[in-house]
Amino acid sequence: MSTIQRIDLSSLRWQDSRARECILRGGSKAGTYEYLYETQPTLRKHLPTDSHTLEHSADIEHFLSQVDFSKAKAVRGCHPLDFVGMVDVIPTGFTEGIDGVRSDIHEILEAANSSEVRRFMEYETGKPYDGKIIVFVQDKCGSGVRGSIIEHPHEKGIYRIGQVTKEGLRENVSEICCSNDARMINNRDSKKDKLVFKPDDGFVVFTKDQVKRIINLYEAIKDSGLIPEGYSFQMECGIGWTTNEVMFYQARLFKPFQERASFDVLDIYNGLDLSIKDKTLQYDVFGVTPEMGIELGLVELNEESLVKYSSRKEMAYGCNLSGEHKGTPLNIMPENLVAYFPDRPEVLGHGNYRWLQKADYGLIAVRKKIKESIQSLDEEIKVRIYSDGIRGLVCLVKK
Repeated sequence: MSTIQRIDLSSLRWQDSRARECILRGGSKAGTYEYLYETQPTLRKHLPTDSHTLEHSADIEHFLSQVDFSKAKAVRGCHPLDFVGMVDVIPTGFTEGIDGVRSDIHEILEAANSSEVRRFMEYETGKPYDGKIIVFVQDKCGSGVRGSIIEHPHEKGIYRIGQVTKEGLRENVSEICCSNDARMINNRDSKKDKLVFKPDDGFVVFTKDQVKRIINLYEAIKDSGLIPEGYSFQMECGIGWTTNEVMFYQARLFKPFQERASFDVLDIYNGLDLSIKDKTLQYDVFGVTPEMGIELGLVELNEESLVKYSSRKEMAYGCNLSGEHKGTPLNIMPENLVAYFPDRPEVLGHGNYRWLQKADYGLIAVRKKIKESIQSLDEEIKVRIYSDGIRGLVCLVKK
């Protein structure tokens, strides 16, 4: 039986039934746009213009005849399941002119019904996948400054914000953690129950004004009734070409809110007489373990490991994505994933986000001492992990 976390759309509870209807029709992109445009007129300035939905099996040429091609377009595949998963599964196109949009539409429809995507979606949901993608075409309104934000699932009012930047063909993510008044948290402070803030000029993503406005839009989206009760979510956004407005691109669920533990990981860390132990920074952990922790085998997330440890009931997997936005290929499908260890602090990129959604526990960038001691994760090592929801700890267990 799979241990990965799966969110069943039918189990979610919305305050507004209209939001549910829109999501079940158009998912995280077209569905969220439809709901916000129709019910939140004050937020329309944050939505891309000239948006059109190509329904499943509709006539493509008739659809294209209704689109204004005077501006560059974003062409996006949509499905209800992309609200709870499908991270980086279906390609998005950015193009100009009718020929470019037509080509992107065919590419998206072909990809959505490929055997690779079908296998991954049946793995991700545990159910048959219908392949009924709709295509959402809208003006490419962003200035190239884009990124995403989540509210921490264990402490409301704390946000992780990342900006995607291009470096040649690579897309890298830089991230900060900040409070709801847009003060950036120096989460390297080791003192208990104390937040230390960096100077205003310490921002490495967006600007302080942009961060404030991103948080404000995130809160407005949360208050709109779009998001099911009890969930933190990721909002992908950008900065408009001419308006300088924060633009809303999509929203997908992250994790349910859960109170932090009554125990403190720092107490455990200070009480352990071990040479190989590594703790996370504040808010660099997701999930709450039992106070005694949980012991798991840890290996690198790759094809060889999945074959070798497929019979193991529970595993921890680590991945080194070097801060890249994209990540593991679709043939990586661990059924026994319980804990996930990104090797970098940038986790809002698609590659890491995909696995943080699915794992009970995510501990960010805590492998340094362990990797120094063993040089690699080509072979399984035993670790004990602790998480109080704010900090995490990983200890090497001697065989």
